[in-house]
Amino acid sequence: MRGKSIKRGVRAICVALALLLCALTLSACEFDNTAPGRAASGKLVLTALDVGQGDSILITCEGESMLVDAGIRDVKQKVIAAVQDAGGVKMIFATHPHSDHIGAMAEVIRACPPELFVMPEKTHTSASYRKMIEALEDHNTETRYADAGQKYTLGGADITVLSPERGRDYGNVNDFSIVLLIEYQGRKILLTGDAGRDAEEFFAESAGDVDILKVGHHGSFSSTSEMLLSHILPEYAVISCATDNEYGYPHKEPLAALEKYGAEVYRTDENGAVTFTIEGGEISVSCER
Repeated sequence: MRGKSIKRGVRAICVALALLLCALTLSACEFDNTAPGRAASGKLVLTALDVGQGDSILITCEGESMLVDAGIRDVKQKVIAAVQDAGGVKMIFATHPHSDHIGAMAEVIRACPPELFVMPEKTHTSASYRKMIEALEDHNTETRYADAGQKYTLGGADITVLSPERGRDYGNVNDFSIVLLIEYQGRKILLTGDAGRDAEEFFAESAGDVDILKVGHHGSFSSTSEMLLSHILPEYAVISCATDNEYGYPHKEPLAALEKYGAEVYRTDENGAVTFTIEGGEISVSCER
């Protein structure tokens, strides 16, 4: 009898230890943010493509991709190749209807049709705009107008449209630009298209502190006001412009303001394509040259 009691006691202790080990294991899996499958194991990659005097940004996050603008028509093959390398795109945002942002858009849509296309409610008489609309209609692409407050997702990233506000007359076509705030792993990215100082007053406060800024209007003095920078305090900034462009971009005023507020500045005219990677909450930067 005594032997059986000892065996039962040992068995009970073993069961108790097994249950305790199981509970500790479950607890570790529940609270360890580095466990497989957690956001920390994913990453977001943003590349400001070198498209000369224009804008085109490709973003991939946890198996999904999106494109913001497509540069001038002459760079269509470069943009298409980048999108194809990413496996196509879930969404395309055309920030506004100027040809240095949508010049190659029709060709990109035909080669790599997105699931969703977003643009501001602002028409244009240019051939680039007409061809873009025709391509969207030919592919029966779901198309919607941007409106401040809209929410989208890309992999594990949250995307909010900060501007424009539908129904509001901004006057200048640039100020109709779609402004996007992208949040991932505690980091924030602000893409401003060609939005100028008047539009910046609309979205500056709602943007809050950001880590990466796509500088407005290729570094023109008409954008990137000190008011905006004092609100967002970017750690990094990227400017998309051509070498020796006829407009003299980037202008000295925004460069001086970015330096004043401590931003580390990269430029496609000097660095080629610029890539930011967010992984494990950390940001790394690499350049084509």
